[in-house]
Amino acid sequence: MPGCLLWSSRLAATEAAWELTEDEVQEFSATTYLEYAEGLAPMLIAKAGIDYPALNASIDHFIEEASAKNVALDYMIHPGGQHAFDILDDVARSREIIKRTLEFMKTYLTSPATL
Repeated sequence: MPGCLLWSSRLAATEAAWELTEDEVQEFSATTYLEYAEGLAPMLIAKAGIDYPALNASIDHFIEEASAKNVALDYMIHPGGQHAFDILDDVARSREIIKRTLEFMKTYLTSPATL
């Protein structure tokens, strides 16, 4: 089991991006894996406030489901951030989220005792 999960928003929007069957959507949906919430590693999710609406809706849904299951979750919002803000928006909030992401990875990928 990994020390942490860094959720990719790209898979969160697969249903909108491709024509997938319901079974395929279920298989690749991050929400599906919340059924195993007790064994999940801590997660970090960063959301760009002005990203694609369908993508942000999928993130909101995931956060709601994860919170209902008490999943260990760090959640950061970049209200003025566009998709790929980490490379496109050189502003304080982007740098703050990048720094927190690196701290999260360092904490959970180098210290197995933190799980």
